[in-house]
Amino acid sequence: MLTPAQLATLKADILATPALAPVLNAPASPIFGAFSLLTDYYNGPASPDFFVFRRDVPVDDVFDRVNWANMTPSPAPDTTQAWANRSLACQGKQFNLQTLLVGKTTIDATKSSLRSGLQDALTDLPSGAAGALRQAGWTQVQTILEARDARREVVRQHLERRRGQRCNRGHGKGRGCDLHRRFHRTALRS
Repeated sequence: MLTPAQLATLKADILATPALAPVLNAPASPIFGAFSLLTDYYNGPASPDFFVFRRDVPVDDVFDRVNWANMTPSPAPDTTQAWANRSLACQGKQFNLQTLLVGKTTIDATKSSLRSGLQDALTDLPSGAAGALRQAGWTQVQTILEARDARREVVRQHLERRRGQRCNRGHGKGRGCDLHRRFHRTALRS
């Protein structure tokens, strides 16, 4: 259930949006289109763009963005301990990447530990000449971990911060969900 502060925030967002003015004067019943207008608006794309981490990133897409050549030392193997150390460091990052991805079809990028592990495995590999650090594709992988989201996610995350905890992402059953009824009775009529 939304707190009074969250209801006030949502009402302020509606009042600040000229396209939603008809909602303020609509009857409480969704039959008259007020709820449909709210649904269409908040399900529309956010502007400016708002990105969230995806829960279903295909592992094949991650593999396609890895620069595998940079995960192996580029100079030919020699007999020095320095080369062996650099090779082992690269190998450790390869193992970490394999641990995160092998045997899965998708990964959940909402998990910060997964993102951190991918970043660690794909950045600063001592695989260049004389151990120069090279990148193995973190920037490219990072772009597929995120997806552009709708206005509702912007509002949901703002409300979540106001409440200090996670909000339920579910929106009830059908178009006339409980959230709308509570909001319409409480916030719009105050």
